[in-house]
Amino acid sequence: MASFKGTYVHQLDAKARLALPSRLRGQIPEGGTLTVSAENCLTFYPASLWSDVERELSTLDPLNPDARDTKRQIFGSAEDVTFDKQGRIPIPVHLRDHAGLTKEVVVMGVGDVIELWDATAWQKRHVRIAADASDIMRRARGGVPLSP
Repeated sequence: MASFKGTYVHQLDAKARLALPSRLRGQIPEGGTLTVSAENCLTFYPASLWSDVERELSTLDPLNPDARDTKRQIFGSAEDVTFDKQGRIPIPVHLRDHAGLTKEVVVMGVGDVIELWDATAWQKRHVRIAADASDIMRRARGGVPLSP
């Protein structure tokens, strides 16, 4: 399984294509699936992980309206993408609109996925995360303190 890490700033070109860093792209030569995230960013799933997402979403209760809306949001926005010869992927307008992508895009490896953020939106979010990092990490671990 791929392990993505690092933060990079890239530009959308005139045709709304984005070059992913070769360090990340090299782990996923087959491309993957790009869709909306719960935050105002996009998530790129490698093909192998996307099948797990599909499987997990298929287990949601079809009688639960939140489950149906989640599936609508994720599947309805999803686009399979492959790299062109320059290592670029197209970012469709509905995905650019969701994440507010205009020109400068932060491409971030987040473990098993890659996130795409509008640079200004990411900067604001990052300031909030950095200011509260220890509490955020503690809550993410269920209140268990991090090892020294």
